[in-house]
Amino acid sequence: VRMALDTLVSLSVEGRPQLDLRACEDLVETLVDCAEIQVVLLAENAAEVSDVMLVNSYEDVIRGCRLEEYTLQDVPAFGTLEYDLDRAVDRLICISTIMRNLSFYESNHQYLADELVIKFFCVVIRYLGTRNMLLRTHQNTLDFMKDVIIFLSNLAQQIELPGREQALCLLHFLLAFAPCP
Repeated sequence: VRMALDTLVSLSVEGRPQLDLRACEDLVETLVDCAEIQVVLLAENAAEVSDVMLVNSYEDVIRGCRLEEYTLQDVPAFGTLEYDLDRAVDRLICISTIMRNLSFYESNHQYLADELVIKFFCVVIRYLGTRNMLLRTHQNTLDFMKDVIIFLSNLAQQIELPGREQALCLLHFLLAFAPCP
């Protein structure tokens, strides 16, 4: 799975021949299915902090990244749950990067703005706001946040929000980028 995702990231990078989703049948659905599996694993193993969604501000995530930069990281042993959780985060971020890269091409917008994709990102955002360190590190959270904000800005004119719950999730996410007092 990781090799396939790495190959897709390489194919989706700007400057290469365009990866057109019209010719890729179920690629978006398959990516979302794979990502949902990772999110379920991560959510089951992250402590629920609150029922109320509170996405950490971008500034707080940056501060956390700076602290992590000066901290010795513990690398989990192969085969442990911690190792599997780290790989799940890697796969999830890889998928968000693929979606971000594909969003730069206007011909892919209608496929990426699909309700399935928007609902998926909203579920991850909800977990980010209700779980403690869903993505395991601040650096991972930052990478995911940057991918999603670029994805949303590229598709803003194409996205139709499926419901109020998704609108609330996206609003919380967007407000995380607002300056804090």
